Amino acid sequence: LARSFDGPFITKHNQGGKGLGIKLFHSAEQLAEHLDAPDFDPGPNGQIILQQYIEPAEPYITRVDIVGGRFLFAMRSSTEDGFELCPSDACQLPSSAPAVCPIDGADADSEAEAPKFRPSPLEANDPLVKQLITLCMGAGLDQAGIEFIEDREGHRYTYDINGTTNYNSAVGNAVGVDGMREIARHLRHVDVVAAAHMHGGGAVLQHRLSRASSFHQAGLATPSHCGWMSFEKLRRAWARVHSVMTR
Repeated sequence: LARSFDGPFITKHNQGGKGLGIKLFHSAEQLAEHLDAPDFDPGPNGQIILQQYIEPAEPYITRVDIVGGRFLFAMRSSTEDGFELCPSDACQLPSSAPAVCPIDGADADSEAEAPKFRPSPLEANDPLVKQLITLCMGAGLDQAGIEFIEDREGHRYTYDINGTTNYNSAVGNAVGVDGMREIARHLRHVDVVAAAHMHGGGAVLQHRLSRASSFHQAGLATPSHCGWMSFEKLRRAWARVHSVMTR
């Protein structure tokens, strides 16, 4: 398979995060040496994916953050030092003697270095952003961090959809958006809408909770047909709706 690529290719773990396992290769022979190395890591489930490498016009990828069908901001992640591009502040701290401050992204030993993560000039009216929002709404994704790369010809390739996402505080401070706060606001809105439709979806939820409770008390599993949630999930969902109704 590696010999079928016309040019460089990358490997990545079939499961996992942070960009772990992503490496660039220029030949099948180079990959074979890597696979035979004693420190080769096959990933959580022992499966490796091969993908054609797309050379970017500039050494960065762009991540578009969306919450509740709204564009929050876009972020550029530098690939100059590799492909481990987890934006979370926790991912930026070395295991010992951390030099990076997650609040401002500054390295005490190299303040002149360009930050690994920085705001992108991409705006909400960009055609690709609109397509990604439509994609999220169609797939039922309330939040997503979607990554794409642009090649030298200006072609954009969307290659990663993160259904859960992390935010970088330095970028958030720069654009004036707190991603986690926006998620909390969206969830509150969802709760209010659920309560407002109590005689529709909320009533169904309450009915299902009542029936699930009967199964639970009898020591039986909640029916899995018709998209039923587990008893505990139903109980938590109803608690959120009820708390909004009684505020």
